[in-house]
Amino acid sequence: MKHLAMITAPTLLLACAVTGAEDHPAPAALPKSTIHIDWRTATPFPWTYNGGAIGCVGDFVVYMTGFGRRVPEQLKQMPGYVDGYHRLLAVCRRDGESWTQVQPLFPGIARAYANASTSDGKAAYLLGGQSYAPPYCFNDAYRLSRENGQWHWQRLPDMLTATAVSGCVLLGDKLYVLGGARYAKKGPAKGWDSSVGKVGRFLQVLDTRTPETGWRRLPDLPGTHRSHHAVAAVQGRLYVLGGVAAVGGEKPRFWNCVDNWCYDPALNQWKRLPDLPFPCGGWTARVAQDRYILLFGGFIGRDILNPDGSTRPAYGCQGTQFSNRVLVYDTRNETFSETNPMPMAINDTRVVWRDAHTLMNVTGELPGSRRTPCV
Repeated sequence: MKHLAMITAPTLLLACAVTGAEDHPAPAALPKSTIHIDWRTATPFPWTYNGGAIGCVGDFVVYMTGFGRRVPEQLKQMPGYVDGYHRLLAVCRRDGESWTQVQPLFPGIARAYANASTSDGKAAYLLGGQSYAPPYCFNDAYRLSRENGQWHWQRLPDMLTATAVSGCVLLGDKLYVLGGARYAKKGPAKGWDSSVGKVGRFLQVLDTRTPETGWRRLPDLPGTHRSHHAVAAVQGRLYVLGGVAAVGGEKPRFWNCVDNWCYDPALNQWKRLPDLPFPCGGWTARVAQDRYILLFGGFIGRDILNPDGSTRPAYGCQGTQFSNRVLVYDTRNETFSETNPMPMAINDTRVVWRDAHTLMNVTGELPGSRRTPCV
């Protein structure tokens, strides 16, 4: 298969141990994973966007909402368009490369930076997000499905807290949302803030079989408050890796997180995992063989915020930069390795499994806050 990322199954994953201590030195170069990804450039997304939500529904990859001002006038004339924020619904057949705008548009307020990627092949979920339109940050939740050749949006119960750039996964029939940040256009917490209202540690769950029962709060993440983190589900457990800790205001502050965690729903308990080999956030996680977590791109090298509120310099990297690296975390051995990098350094990746062996990244952010239509 050409034009997209091909991944081959590993027989043995080579990895180095990474300590969980908060004063460990910069690690040596990571060993090469036996997972191999062959990246190729595909037909670009038709619009210069980023920050949409992506997933698979039946025979289609779907891209929902997003941010971009460098778009055709016809998109700016869509109902509900707000200063770069869109209500777009675009689809591409899993075996193709041609994207099409379809109806109905997303039914909520135009937005971006909802959950990055959550779907089970039957439906895709769009949860929260932020916009320049009031109330700026959202707690509404939606399910997108396709029935009898038509696309359908279903409004789900509102989440317990407004959040954007959160982490979200499905574990069986349970939909989990973790962390994120509040966004305010003005006021004392102006901009992104993952500390306000404990939103950056907030864990909630919805049973999709009985959505009318609403969301239920679970134990908060014990570690650093965060957004732009990677979340994955492996062997019935929820994994949280890296991210960005933000405090808003007139002089906003940003750090990376390196503390990683695992939540076991059966035990209703959190467990700390080894720290990252270098600080990173703004990336996406996908799971291979219900064991390996693949971590794509992001922004690396910010100073680090620790769970106790102290800070320390970054390690394991050369300054701050957008990343094209792809890490592999082995959940069985709790070790990191590295596989073939993406063709370009990109933050805010949107990666989805197109089929059992093919990964697809759609859009992202480049240095200088530039949006890219890359696929």
